[in-house]
Amino acid sequence: MSIRLKRTFILVVTALVIGYPAYQILTVMDQEEHREDAVLMLYQVSLFQMEMLRGALVDSENARTTSDLEALKQSLYSAGYVHERFRLAVGSGNLGKLDFPERMQQYILRIQIGGERKLEDRELQPFIETSKIYEGMFETYRQLMSSSKEVYRSQNERLQELDQELSNMFQEME
Repeated sequence: MSIRLKRTFILVVTALVIGYPAYQILTVMDQEEHREDAVLMLYQVSLFQMEMLRGALVDSENARTTSDLEALKQSLYSAGYVHERFRLAVGSGNLGKLDFPERMQQYILRIQIGGERKLEDRELQPFIETSKIYEGMFETYRQLMSSSKEVYRSQNERLQELDQELSNMFQEME
């Protein structure tokens, strides 16, 4: 082999030895950015579902029959499902679980078990109370994540307090 070919070979091997690990490091760093973007997008989806739930709660105040609660029941399921996925993405130690969507779904199912019928005033009262409390919960949720993609501890604690208040209300009705 000529000296020139040996030098080229050594240069290529050296470039690979240095270049490949550098490429791997850059790839890992890029994946971290995508993960953070995914968490932010999941938060945005979760916030959207919470806003949909907010609208369904307002609509539920005017429900007349058990079937009028179907949209609310679906919104509760969606909001709870997406929140749980968001919670897993940020770490369950950083964001608390929401129990009230499931408890409210159970309440609606109990009302609907008898089939299609007119709702009684006493059955509508929890929806009116929930709608009022949920306004604060939604505002808290809107401010849950910082611009640096971290969950604010104070907002999480407030969210947990409001969730507990709503969960207790539906637990008392069981």
